Formats: sequence, C-alpha cells, structure tokens
Amino acid sequence: MRGSFFGKMIKTVYIVGEDENQLKDLDFHGARVCFVPVPNWERDLSPWPAEAAFKGTDAFTGEADAFLERLTLDFVPAFEVGCCEPVSERIVIGYSLAGLFALYALYKSSVFHSVGAVSGSYWYDGFVDYAKETPFFGHPRQIYLSLGETEAQTKNARMARVQDAGFELAQIFDERGVRTMWELNPGNHFEDMKGRIQKALDWLLAEHEE
Repeated sequence: MRGSFFGKMIKTVYIVGEDENQLKDLDFHGARVCFVPVPNWERDLSPWPAEAAFKGTDAFTGEADAFLERLTLDFVPAFEVGCCEPVSERIVIGYSLAGLFALYALYKSSVFHSVGAVSGSYWYDGFVDYAKETPFFGHPRQIYLSLGETEAQTKNARMARVQDAGFELAQIFDERGVRTMWELNPGNHFEDMKGRIQKALDWLLAEHEE
C-alpha cells in the first residue's frame, strides 16, 4: 500500500543499541529512522536470566519485557507524535544481543511488523525452543537474520551453537509463513557491522513483488 486517505505513508526503522554517529550515513531508502539507546544490554535486552557469556562479565538478568514496554508505550509514540505521515511499517533492527531482543519483541508485541537480527545472539539459552513453542503476538511480515560465517568457530560451547540456532530459527519463521531471509557474511562477529546492517536495511526496505 503506497498511500492512504491521509496521504503518503512511510516506513519507520528503529535501530536498537547502536550509535547514531556511526550509522547515520547508511542508506535508509527513504524510511524515517530512530536510534534507541540501551542503558544496560545484559539487563534490558535479555529475555530471561542466564549465565554470563564470558568470565568476568555481567550475567543476563532477563528484563527485556520491561525495556520493550518502555520502547513500545513511551519511546515509539514520542518519536512518531510529531510525524506528519502515517506509518505503513515499523521495522526494528538490532546487532548481537539487540538482534535477539528484536526477535523476542515479535512474541510480546505487535508494534513492530518486521525485524532485522544482524549477527544475532541466536545461541541464547532456550531461545530456539521458545521460538518454536510460542506463537507470535501479531503477524510479522518480514524477518531478516544474518551471521558471520566464522562466528560459530569458538571454544565457548554456548556460542558455538549460534549458526545452527540461527538457521533453525529461520526455518521456524519460514514455516510459519513469514517472509524470511537467512544470510551468512564473511568474517567473525565484529567485522563490518555497518555493512551487515546495510544489508538488512536493503532487504527489509526493498519493494518486493508478492
């Protein structure tokens, strides 16, 4: 749908946890973009408590529900209140644990229509089973998942599951009838973050034939 009774409609992209100064030169294909700050990743982006990813780092405390409530009930309306055009699609994109959070949001809210999980933390304890057993809150339109092709090559047993887990999630979403992309990129978790987010934007914001 390209328009409405009220005029042109526009897509809005919410990028969770990334610095606007690092990503503001990306091509957003005419979409409106909002950068969402995250005060504490281990607390605000984790869906339930879990052990720390590495020795000496903070454990995950599982308070994503509270952060998502603030995002959807406060942050999103405050950002959109001054916008003239109606929103045709809200897309939430996150990198690493923020990508997992973006996927989790689909099970808790219908505010976001599409998701980009870029080099997501698909390995997170229990998430694949949760995704398999839990219905979406709404009806997602598109889900983009990607990973660095060497990310699973780690001695960390939990993180070594990341590629298998990501592929399984893509299968789950596809079988539920959601338009889904699973993409492997060269390199490890930290390589070419901007380029990987751009790929997600390109795919999610493209005009696709039905």
